[in-house]
Amino acid sequence: MPPMRQELEELKARVEPPIPPSRLRGGIGPGDFWTEGWLSLDRLLEFTQSAELRHVLDVGSGLGRFALPLSTVLPENARYDGFDVAAAYVDWCKDGLGLDDRFRFRHAAVRNSQYNPEGKRSSRWFRFPFPRETFSHTVACSLYTHLTAPETKRYLRESARVLAPGGLFFGTFFLVDDGSRALLESGDTYPVFRYSVRHGYLVDRDSPGDGVAFHRVWVERQLARARLDLVSIVPGAWRTHAQGYYQDTVVARKA
Repeated sequence: MPPMRQELEELKARVEPPIPPSRLRGGIGPGDFWTEGWLSLDRLLEFTQSAELRHVLDVGSGLGRFALPLSTVLPENARYDGFDVAAAYVDWCKDGLGLDDRFRFRHAAVRNSQYNPEGKRSSRWFRFPFPRETFSHTVACSLYTHLTAPETKRYLRESARVLAPGGLFFGTFFLVDDGSRALLESGDTYPVFRYSVRHGYLVDRDSPGDGVAFHRVWVERQLARARLDLVSIVPGAWRTHAQGYYQDTVVARKA
């Protein structure tokens, strides 16, 4: 086992994670809740050192699945900001995770058909509530799998805006390419993408935020337009039915 992964296993063994209440867990998908968070951190640390984590933005922070594992490696003088469109998620993170004052969570009253259908503002025009060039890293785990194409374009550009030069973008997607297309079109994936749309596929046409898969070439084009230089795309286990990190990982750097 690589040294960093061995270290994470040791850190994981020392943490007694709180379990979110069942009334909130319905929207976070299958699988072991905290294991997925540790896998996200492990994947991120393949592309950066913990000492480089100066100020991390968690876009779509959910129930703190990434924040809690991150707390074990985030340097003492570093900071974390997370925001989510689901107010109940934010409230639970503030009260239930027990993290120190390096960690801040806030609610963004932005509309999403799955997680905040009553939101006052459209995600298509949402401006992240932070100044430009604030963060060393922006992380979005299982976020772009719930955004429409216009929303994704906006969030990628906002992620680039708030990243410092050379900062790292880390996001997960369902990407449609030669390695996943046949499985997706056969309906042999979770979730099942039933509807073809302009830039990819949807799980539910009436609730686009329920699940979205984008064509890989379209995502690469949007990264370039946001001035995020692609570093790596790591295929996820969703396309092979194998064990491991489920979604496809996209890593890029601000030019």
